[in-house]
Parts: sequence; structure tokens; C-alpha cells
Amino acid sequence: MDTIKQTIPHIDTRDRSGWRKKSKVTDRTLLTREVLLVKIGNYTSYATIRDRCLIAFLYLTACRISEAVKDVVPAQIVFEEHKGKTFIVVRAMNCLKRRPNNKAERDVVIDPIADADFVTFLMDYINTIPPEDADKPLFNFGRHMAYHIVRRLDDKLFPHYFRHLRCSDLARQGLNSADLRQFVGWTNDSPASKYVHLNWKDTASKMMNN
Repeated sequence: MDTIKQTIPHIDTRDRSGWRKKSKVTDRTLLTREVLLVKIGNYTSYATIRDRCLIAFLYLTACRISEAVKDVVPAQIVFEEHKGKTFIVVRAMNCLKRRPNNKAERDVVIDPIADADFVTFLMDYINTIPPEDADKPLFNFGRHMAYHIVRRLDDKLFPHYFRHLRCSDLARQGLNSADLRQFVGWTNDSPASKYVHLNWKDTASKMMNN
């Protein structure tokens, strides 16, 4: 038993809820998808495959950390056909803080081609999970452990950062406010001003495509 304990790195599980308030997210502080992929690819820990999956999952779904840990199970992640193309859908993800005393859910669609590199990190971990564990939590640990995992990736980041990044990337891809409401689970357009961070280059790119 002592030998096993010595092989497991010390994990700092102190309350890190204040981390998310340390820096303001703007268009200048957002990573590009390419930089994020490099960071995830270089990430190592005592549970590398799982931790890479968590970070990719936070980005792909734009979920709150409390909506991911101990809440999502592998059985919710399915492949669906639409207009001749296969999509990954995370079924019935909880929308926390959406309505007081009223449970709300959303289905999150992921394009396995457009987001292939991120999906690889997701599926690498899911494929290690036995079928009999399909209804057990995908990430069976608390939010403080999740903060530790993200901070190990980059000590300037926090779990909610990926919500900002994903919403901004989807807006660049052409999703409008109604699309983002469905994807993230907002009840109106007002959160878009907080989570979507674009600059003049994004506007110029859309002008070139028109």
C-alpha cells in the first residue's frame, strides 16, 4: 500500500473557486484552437487520457464545470445521422443556473469532422470505458479537481474560459444568436455579449466571405 501511495503525485484539492475571477476574458486573451490543441497534446498527468478528455469536453460543449463532473455519463454521448452526415450528440445535458427551481436540459451537437482533433481526445478516453460503466459518471471527481487539471494545462486558465472560447469560435463559424442560445442553453441573447469575443479581423473575414 505504501508503494502505491508513493507513485501517485500529490493533488492540491483546496478550494479554487476564486480562480475563475482572476482574469477577464477578452478577444486578446483567447487562445486559438490550434494553440489549445497543442497544449492538450502536450498535457501529461497521472491520468493523462482522462484529463485531456475533460479539457476537450469543456471546449466542445461549452459547459459549466458543474455540468460536466459527476453529471454526464458515457451513455449520453451518441452518434446521430442528419442529412446524410454523422454527428456526435451529448443528450440531455443539464443547464445549471438557467431557471430557479426548474430543471432544464440541452442537446449539444459536435461535428466530428470540423472538430476532429478535439473529438480524438474525447473518444480516446470514452473507448477505455467498459460497456457496463456506461451509466456511471464520465468524470467521477469534483469541481476542485477539475480546476487543478485545467491549471496544470495553463496556470492562466480556468474551466469557464473554454465556454468563452467555444462561443467565440462558433460565432466566427457563422452561428447566430439563436444558434448559440440552443447550443449553450441560454434563455435570451444577453449572455452573448459576455461570452462572444470578436475583433476586426473576424468582421473582415465575414466581409470577404459575402
